[in-house]
Amino acid sequence: MPGTDRVVAIDPARWTLASAVTVRAPSTNQACYTIIPDPLADRIGVLGLLADSDGAYLSWPRWDGAAVVAGEPGPDTLLTDVRGDGLEYAAVLDGYPSELVTVDLATQTPTGRLTMSAAADTDDADDTWYFNTFYLAGGHLAAFTREEHLLLLSPDPLRPVAELRLEGYRFAPFDGYACDTAQVAGPHLSGVGRWTDTRLVAMHSEAGTTVTRLYDLNGVG
Repeated sequence: MPGTDRVVAIDPARWTLASAVTVRAPSTNQACYTIIPDPLADRIGVLGLLADSDGAYLSWPRWDGAAVVAGEPGPDTLLTDVRGDGLEYAAVLDGYPSELVTVDLATQTPTGRLTMSAAADTDDADDTWYFNTFYLAGGHLAAFTREEHLLLLSPDPLRPVAELRLEGYRFAPFDGYACDTAQVAGPHLSGVGRWTDTRLVAMHSEAGTTVTRLYDLNGVG
C-alpha cells in the first residue's frame, strides 16, 4: 500500500503547530514533495515526484482532511508548476520529441503544447526542455533548457517571445543546438526558479559553492 506523510503548517510567531493534513502517495516509489502556494486558504498544493522517471502527481489536501487528486500526468512526464489561480499546470515530457505542455486541471485536457523543434524552428533540435519551467505574471512561463537557454513563453498560443539573457551569465543565441559559450565570459547558469511573479532566482557553482542571484523582470520587453 502506498505510504502516508503529513504536511504541517507552523505559526512562525509562536513556533507552534497550526494545522496538519495527511497526504497519500499513489505509489511506494515516492521521491520527494514540493509544497505549492494555494489561492484557497483551506488547502495546500502538494506536488509529488515519483522516482525512476515514473512521473509526478498533484493533490490539493484540505486542512479538514479531505483531498482531491487534481492531476497525474503519467510515466515520463514531470509536472513542473501550477498557475497562480490553481486552474492549470505545466509539465515537461521526458522523451522524444521533447515537449512542454500546459493542462487544464479540471478537465485534464491540454491547453497548449510546444515541442523543442517548434520552439527552435528546426526539425532536428538536440536541445530539450528541462524541469525548471514555471509561471510568471500574466500567465507567461519561463522555461529552462538543458543547453542553458532561458526562454519566456506566451500562454496563448504557447510560443517563445524572448530569450532571457541574465546579466553575469554566459549565453549563446537559442537555435535548438548545443550552447557554444567558449568565447563568452561568465559562469554557466545551472538552475533558475521563480522568486515572485516578476522576479527570478538564478544559481551557479563557484569554487565548489552554490551562488544565487535575484533578477527583477519588471520592464523586460
